[in-house]
Amino acid sequence: MTGEGVPGDLATILSRAAAVGTGPRRIEAATSEEALGSVLDAIATCILPRRMTVSDESGLLLGLEVASGNLMQLIDASTSLRAGCADLMSRPLRPADLGPVAALLSKAFPGEQVITFSTSPHGAASDPAHAGLTCPAMLHTLGLTPFDLAVPDRLAYLIEAADEVLIAICRPGQKPLVTQPGQPLPDDLSNLADMAFDGLNDLDNILKENEILLITRRVDADLALGLVHTETGAVALIFKADSLPEIAAYWANMANTPLICDPA
Repeated sequence: MTGEGVPGDLATILSRAAAVGTGPRRIEAATSEEALGSVLDAIATCILPRRMTVSDESGLLLGLEVASGNLMQLIDASTSLRAGCADLMSRPLRPADLGPVAALLSKAFPGEQVITFSTSPHGAASDPAHAGLTCPAMLHTLGLTPFDLAVPDRLAYLIEAADEVLIAICRPGQKPLVTQPGQPLPDDLSNLADMAFDGLNDLDNILKENEILLITRRVDADLALGLVHTETGAVALIFKADSLPEIAAYWANMANTPLICDPA
């Protein structure tokens, strides 16, 4: 249903819809990479023909026609953006347009933006003679690469990014690795990780690879536990509980934030 070359699968799309709903999506993008990644991700999840409006705090940025996970047409733009893309508007986009479209997207999404996406049905069927621009092609032209291709180990990336709030790393059958020597690790929290490891068969039914289960406790509410299922086994991260929203958001957005690469 998703079609060859469309990033993600139906399960990913349904999971995202369950998490954030099907109404307008709101993304806080600190960097251009985050902003561009969120735009391309939004395009990729539109399988049926849709009109998509992308706005930020200043108002409308772009109006897009999308289908089959591809960008089919530019149908609207803010006044400041329209001046540089008049020849791209309201016509089928072709592979030769990749460079100008990438330049337009880079200008529209510099980062430090709160971006809102809204979609509405577009009744007209896509013209099979015009496939539009694929998200991988736009990503490549922008000089970006998908996160999972650039960073094969998400867990190691998270551990490095969260070093200031990470207290300990627990693995089955091993003594917890305390990363903050000045922070005592309660025995019952370590025991909680061990109990989770003891139920690894159940864990396989709860977590897919590269998913994280975040656990907070009423007792010792200053610390929280994040259980991650990786291809090499389960890992429990113990971190400061007040960082939980940031940890959850960072992990959720990680795969959709592309990284800079050499486009050659």
